[in-house]
Amino acid sequence: DDRRVLVDKTKKLQTPLKSGLATVADAMKQERHIHAENAKKMQTPLVKDIKNKAADIIESRPDPLRAMETPLRKDLVKEATAKEMNRVCLDDAKTLHGELKGDLASTANALAER
Repeated sequence: DDRRVLVDKTKKLQTPLKSGLATVADAMKQERHIHAENAKKMQTPLVKDIKNKAADIIESRPDPLRAMETPLRKDLVKEATAKEMNRVCLDDAKTLHGELKGDLASTANALAER
């Protein structure tokens, strides 16, 4: 009989939490829907394309518990990684250019001395 009372109390304790989480989840879904609808109202082709992509990403987001692994975050990480790689390649190219320029100058000086 004590177990039954404990189970009933446990159900009563979980109910407000469950309803609160459900309310938050519904509010987040509604907010996503509103943002997606607003994004689709943009006019210029470029802005419209960007906003549509953002709306698609927002619409396809997983539950809030997994929000850190969203497609948008993955895209941003890929973009940041690509930019970093481009920066590294550019730095390497500048260094190589400097070395080649130095070699060319020393070769020119050697030829001029002859």
